[in-house]
Amino acid sequence: METLSLKALAIKVLQGNRPGNIMETSSFQAGKPEEEKFPGFQRAIPDKAATLKEYQVLFEMTTSELGAIYLPGTFEMVRRDFPELAGEIQAGEDQINELWLQARDGAGDMEAFRKAVDRWQTLHQRAIRFYSLIKDSETVTL
Repeated sequence: METLSLKALAIKVLQGNRPGNIMETSSFQAGKPEEEKFPGFQRAIPDKAATLKEYQVLFEMTTSELGAIYLPGTFEMVRRDFPELAGEIQAGEDQINELWLQARDGAGDMEAFRKAVDRWQTLHQRAIRFYSLIKDSETVTL
C-alpha cells in the first residue's frame, strides 16, 4: 500500500477529478450544473414549446365546449342587440391573444391565461343563453 502525505493525496485526488469520474469531490461538484451533478435531474424551467402546447390545449378545449352549445345566429344577435357584451367578448379575445403572444415570447403567465379564457367562455355562454331566451320567446305563440 502506498503512503502519501495529505498534500500528495489531495493532488492525486484532484488530478483524477475529471467529469465522468466516479469519485468526484464536493468542491468539484459545486461548479457543475445540477443536470451534471445528479443524473436524471430536470430543470424547473418549462420548455417553451410544451408551455405553448398547454395554452393551445386549454383554448381548444374551451372552443370545443362552446361549439357543443353554440346556436347559429348567436353572434349576429349579440352584435346587433347587445353591443356592450359583444365588446366584452372582443376585449376578452384580445386579452387571450396578448397573453398567447407573451407566452410565445417566453413571458407567459398560465394562470392569467386560464382566467382570461374562463372569462371569455363565460361571456360566450351568456351570449348563447341570451340568444336562446330571445329565440324561444319569438317562437312562442299565445
